[in-house]
This record gives sequence, C-alpha cells and structure tokens, in this order.
Amino acid sequence: MKKVISVALPIILSSCVPNVQNLPAKIESASINLEQLSVNTVGYELEKFPHEAFTFFAKENEIYFAQDNGEIYKVNESNLSEKEFLGKTAQFSPRLLFVSSQNTIFASPNLGNLYVSKERGIWKESLNAPIWRMTEDDLGNLYVGVYAKDPFHRATLFESSDDGETWNMVFNDFLNDHIHTTRFDESENKIYISFGDSGSRGQAISDDYGANWNYFRGADQGHTDVAFTKDYVFWGSDDKSGRIFRVDKISGLEETVVGGGKQFIWFLVSDKKETIYAGTMTSQKQGGEKAAIIVSSNQGNNWQKVSELLPS
Repeated sequence: MKKVISVALPIILSSCVPNVQNLPAKIESASINLEQLSVNTVGYELEKFPHEAFTFFAKENEIYFAQDNGEIYKVNESNLSEKEFLGKTAQFSPRLLFVSSQNTIFASPNLGNLYVSKERGIWKESLNAPIWRMTEDDLGNLYVGVYAKDPFHRATLFESSDDGETWNMVFNDFLNDHIHTTRFDESENKIYISFGDSGSRGQAISDDYGANWNYFRGADQGHTDVAFTKDYVFWGSDDKSGRIFRVDKISGLEETVVGGGKQFIWFLVSDKKETIYAGTMTSQKQGGEKAAIIVSSNQGNNWQKVSELLPS
C-alpha cells in the first residue's frame, strides 16, 4: 500500500537542576549523503494540499492549518477539499499551531506570545512568552518551550495541567536563550527537549514529567527536533551539516545515519507505523541547495527523498 503525503505550498506532511550525563558513544560516519539522494517517490503518493496554508498541525485523521492572515481551518484527511473554519487569531500568522486532547487551540506568532482559543474565534493570552514547539503527555499535561533571541528570555520549559489556564516552569537554563523542541515519547513516557545556542547547548530528558532532568551538553548538541520509534531516538542537527542522529534506547549508542550538505534538519516526526519523516531547511540563500523531505520506513537504515524544492 502506498503512503500518502499531502503536498502544500510547497510541501506539508502530515528551574530544576539537571543531572549532567556523559555524551553517548558515537559512530560518526554516515552511509547516506543527503545531497546525493535523488527524488524517488516509489511507495509514496504525493498529493497537493488544496488550500493556502502557513502552519500545520496533524491530530489523528484531522489536519489543522493556519493561513497567513491568521485564519485557522480543519480538514479531514479523507476529504482535504472540504475545510471547516475555526476562527481567526488576533491579526498574526502563527508560527506555532497546536491542538490539545481537549480540542483547545494554541497559537504563537514568530517571537510573539502564546494565545489560546477554547471558543471559536475567541482568543486570550495564555503565556507571556514566544513559543515554537509544544507537546502533550499521556496524562494531558502540556509543555511549551520558550523560543527567543533577546536579553529577556532564557531556555525555559513550562508545563500546564489545566489545558493552558496556568503554567509552571519545569526547566530553565540560564546559559542558553531558547528551547528548540519539546516532544513526548509515548513508548517510554519521557519528555525530550533540546536547547541552544551557546557553547553549552544540549538536550535534556525527563522520565518523571519534568520533575528531574538528565541532559547532555556540547558545541555540536542542541538539535532542532526529535522523533521516536520503539527502539530509537532520532535527532535532527542544527549545524548546517544535514545530519540525522539515531540513538539506541537500550545501549545509548549514537549513529549518524544521514549526513552531507549544508542544510538544517528542520523537523522530524514519526507515525504509528514508525516511519520517520525529516524536513530540511537550506542554510544559504545562494549556492543551489534544495530543501527536501526524506523518509525512512526501516528505523533509519535507509532513506528516500520523496520531494525537494527549487534551489534557494
């Protein structure tokens, strides 16, 4: 059976003191070079998304999207053409769009505060901080990571147990200024975050809902995003190297499974079949780089480039 990937303008897929850990053993060489992969859609069906879209959020078989004017819609993946209007933000284009298990909508513009809507078209400020990524654990607790590059914010993770009514700080690192990502691994009930961008950038992991953290620091740490399978953790690099790292959950061995080029791995996501999707962002405005989506259906052993954009 082919796997369907929706294509949209241009592509869419669907303060605690931490315990410092030694960096895991590594295998640096990558057998797959990102720049040498050619587009190959065998086994996948790319479908153009029929609506103008700026930001997306996927939940089960529903796709939420925001347009550049702040209007938010919902479609079912079985019928992408029929959209349901959910309201409009307060005149901003959301960089973050998230829908909780209670169907509460959260949105945050680039470097703007976090807003929440529990009634259609009615928005209020939820947190006085700019947010890039957000996640929810198995108990319904929400986690948001502050993303800013200014003298006023630090790398901080907030948690809410009441669907965004109130927030409590569960992680803070004064050596870094923002959180790149926060994700919940359902297979192990662990929260993962990454933070940057100082020389002490890194990742942190909590297995007790943010009460305690173990983390890894290093100049080549602080990755952009993380995704999970039952056996592995996948990290996307933030150093213009096009690398994807795979960490064995049992042994801790880290392997570079994709490398090459000068791109950022901008997002990572896995589906219920443990297929890993990675999206890249070019690091230069000139030089012929092509942002791409690559996919692995066998735990990161092989990768397939299913789409790429025109050179930047």
